[in-house]
Amino acid sequence: MFRFLLSAILAISACGKANDTLSVVSLPGFELSLPSGSIVHQGSSWLSDTYQITDLEHGRFTSVQWQAATEATTGAELQELYAVGGQAAGARVVLATPTAFTVAGHDGLQAELTSPAAGLVTTWFCPEHQRQLTITSVGPRAVADAIFASVRCHTSPPPSAERIEGTTFPRYDAPKGMELQVDNDPSMKTWSRGDTSLMAFVGSPLPELDEGAATIMLDRVFQEVDVPLERRTPLMREVDTSGIERFYERGLIGGDDGVEATFVVWRCLSGRAFVASHTAPKGQVTFAAARAELTRLRCP
Repeated sequence: MFRFLLSAILAISACGKANDTLSVVSLPGFELSLPSGSIVHQGSSWLSDTYQITDLEHGRFTSVQWQAATEATTGAELQELYAVGGQAAGARVVLATPTAFTVAGHDGLQAELTSPAAGLVTTWFCPEHQRQLTITSVGPRAVADAIFASVRCHTSPPPSAERIEGTTFPRYDAPKGMELQVDNDPSMKTWSRGDTSLMAFVGSPLPELDEGAATIMLDRVFQEVDVPLERRTPLMREVDTSGIERFYERGLIGGDDGVEATFVVWRCLSGRAFVASHTAPKGQVTFAAARAELTRLRCP
């Protein structure tokens, strides 16, 4: 999403006068009015998708994104999301400090996009549908304000098969002997069997995952848990049997007398990315065996 969003914004060259007429667009579970332009992506999944329109000739771009969530995105998370997405796409994205904003009766946030082009970003959490919705509008402020004012949220119930529950952590098909540990830390879950442990960290929204974004997510985890990973291998990419792209990294924690740790990063179709680790005493578990254990972690 960010690669296209940024390429579209960078391609904008305002010239001429555009038609400011908005037309109602019905999307899965909500509707809003959008300006005319070329539809470059028309999402139809209720769970997580995007709807994007460009009018590069008149310097306009509109992106509407929705994804499964269990709680509202904070201002700091929104800024980090755009910054990380920009880094992954090879561009500098600057989002001003978000301020409180109400959308269709929901508490939300709004922030000015100042680089690579001027625009507005508005996001809100819909508790009725358990989704986070975000609109990025590049173009006249009056048009952006009209778009936000036109939103009608949770206009229809979600399909029962796609109701979202428990999206904070990935699902784990634990083998015999791998027991969930009692832990008061809400940011992670740990399963152990002897000296072997598997740890899953709480998921976070991510618009796109590639090698750069995976490295940033791993470095952030290492900083949060204050555990340096030594002798790190280059990232290894693979696509699992469900079609999900995963990035693996392996190294040592605690030096030669410590443990071998294998980390994995992947992004679910819901737009939420996860980090997990497998640790065992040095020399006891091969990379192939650790990777096989980590593949038991599935999207929620």
